[in-house]
Amino acid sequence: MKQFGRVLLGSSLLALASCTTPGFDRAWKQSVSSAPRRGEVTGAWAGTWTSAANGHTGKLRCLVEQKDEDTLSFRYWASWAGWMQATFRAEGDVQPGPDGRYRVKGTKKMFPWGTYSHEGVISPDHMEASFRSERSNLGRFEMSRPSGD
Repeated sequence: MKQFGRVLLGSSLLALASCTTPGFDRAWKQSVSSAPRRGEVTGAWAGTWTSAANGHTGKLRCLVEQKDEDTLSFRYWASWAGWMQATFRAEGDVQPGPDGRYRVKGTKKMFPWGTYSHEGVISPDHMEASFRSERSNLGRFEMSRPSGD
């Protein structure tokens, strides 16, 4: 019975992780085709993520939107293991810096992996951040403006 539960859980996670939403793909293509306004950090971003805890890495795309004056909304698409992919959303409190860059930090509950915290810096053409989970996963991601893929 225990083995059946593991297989069921593994199958469910695999099904969840291997799907991406057509809505993200449409929004991504639309955002890439329209250049961001000068000095803005909203819009499309592309790059990679890496886990320092286990060495896993993958592609990362993100759509950034202004939720309100102090909050940015991040809509991510991530891949790993060469073929698995998923989308998720996160929000972050944003503070403008004197150098024209923005500091962002927030938390996100991601079942079944626990709560993640993220902290990063965004300029109009570069984004980098670190993430950490309550279950010992930690890593970084780095992104820039996409060239139109």
